[in-house]
This record gives sequence, C-alpha cells and structure tokens, in this order.
Amino acid sequence: MVSVESSHGYIFYFKDESKLLESLTMFIVAEQNCCPFFRYNISILPNKKGLALEIAGPKAAKLMIQNFIEE
Repeated sequence: MVSVESSHGYIFYFKDESKLLESLTMFIVAEQNCCPFFRYNISILPNKKGLALEIAGPKAAKLMIQNFIEE
C-alpha cells in the first residue's frame, strides 16, 4: 500500500487483489461508526492497477489520518 497526501486527507493505493473491494467496503462501514466526519472515495484504477481509497474531511480529520499513518 502506498499513501499520498491530498488537500483534505490521504489517498491510499492498493494492488489488485481478490476481495479487496469487499474488504475496503467493510472497513468504511466500520469506520463510519467512530468517525462519521470522514468522506470516503473508492476508485477502481484502469488496467487492473488496483484500487485507490481516499479518506478526507475537515482539517482535524486530516491530522487524525496523519497520526495513524505515522504510528
């Protein structure tokens, strides 16, 4: 997984794997319970290059994501 900072959060890039979309969807559903202020965007990349998951929100949300990545 590779992460890239965006203006309001982070984009995480995942390799194309079996059941990845299902796993990311389950992650988002679980995260919405604790962090309802996040915005999620899943992109299916062309040519089987994998998926991109953007997690974004207000400034404080971006700092939360950044702290999680640094752990």
